[in-house]
Amino acid sequence: MNILPFPMPAERALELIREAAAHERVIYPAQDGESPWYRAVTRRQVLLCLQEGELIGSPTINQHGDVECEMARFSAGVNVRLWAVLKEMGDWTAIIIKVDNKL
Repeated sequence: MNILPFPMPAERALELIREAAAHERVIYPAQDGESPWYRAVTRRQVLLCLQEGELIGSPTINQHGDVECEMARFSAGVNVRLWAVLKEMGDWTAIIIKVDNKL
């Protein structure tokens, strides 16, 4: 018998993301030439998206069992869109996996 993980409600995911951002429990992707997300948006815009942005769609469970969310916010004339994973690391931590400046 296979047991499927129970999806996290959007309201709870948003609450945990905002809590992680408020306590600066956010892990950003490396700033290398392969993924220049930092040229499109600033870390502050990413943090504000986590704190004040809206979820796009429902959170999903990825192949590692973590909660994956897509968020968006208009910030400083830029449409900030990001994909984050909520991971239990003692406290819930938001791990940014992708950032874009288009909606």
